Amino acid sequence: MKPRLLVLTPEPIEGASSRLRAIDFIPRWQNTFEIRHLPFLSSRSFRLKDQPGRVAAKCMSVLLDLVWFLLRFPIALWWANGIFVHRNIAPLGPPVLEWLAAICTDWLVYDFDDAIYLNPDTARNRLVAPLKMNSFRTRQLIQMADLVVAGNEHLASYARQYQTNVRIIPTGLDLEQYRSAKSAHLAKNVGFETVVIGWVGGPGTSGFVKDLMPVLERALTEFPNAELHLIGADFESDSNRVHIIDWHLGSELTDMAAFSIGINPLQDNAFTRGKCGFKVIQYQALGIPVISSPVGVC
Repeated sequence: MKPRLLVLTPEPIEGASSRLRAIDFIPRWQNTFEIRHLPFLSSRSFRLKDQPGRVAAKCMSVLLDLVWFLLRFPIALWWANGIFVHRNIAPLGPPVLEWLAAICTDWLVYDFDDAIYLNPDTARNRLVAPLKMNSFRTRQLIQMADLVVAGNEHLASYARQYQTNVRIIPTGLDLEQYRSAKSAHLAKNVGFETVVIGWVGGPGTSGFVKDLMPVLERALTEFPNAELHLIGADFESDSNRVHIIDWHLGSELTDMAAFSIGINPLQDNAFTRGKCGFKVIQYQALGIPVISSPVGVC
């Protein structure tokens, strides 16, 4: 009989970190474990969280998610032999649910891929952010785990202050999916001469590319065959050669396959030095040139 593994993530499959660090591994883990996956936030709440305003709708949605999660969580704990926690379970507050998980199961693996022990300057809600990212919460999670998995050496160094059993697993992807998407795009666009400068991200990193817009707009002026495609950016542009593209899980690779050059602008600070450089990895998987700020692993 296979051991039973409960996978706990803060977000559903639409959340890049939860998907890439945990959910995408479930088919492979099923060779060894029986798996149950419980995300805290629903797809509904995930879609709402980065929308401006709508505070009442966001609070009601998260409250419904909390009730639904708490109904399933005790049963899942009773069922599991071990637990894999990515980043945290609940979006706010102390790690109460993780404490229960550590007490009720034989072992707990904790995984993180950002400097979530810091409150980033790019946080959209400065009042709520300290409840989401802070050193107390992350330190407690690291200390209670039997094994800590970090996305890079910078994060692992932090974890080793509180835990001896630390492993580094960089964030990866299915290379064949990216190759296939790029090949399909090129096959449909033979002789297509537009050079697409591309970026993919979300509200938390949009500010970095927004700061670079004067430079990018000047490049578009100097090179009339160039366009700028920004997937997941939360700002607008008046230029008809700047395309702001909504991010969707089902269309991400198709949209990114149009890139000729990938950019990854970052500020150099304590939080960004903990990033795992996944944009750069995605651009490399597409086989395109990368221009990145030389920060952290990048």
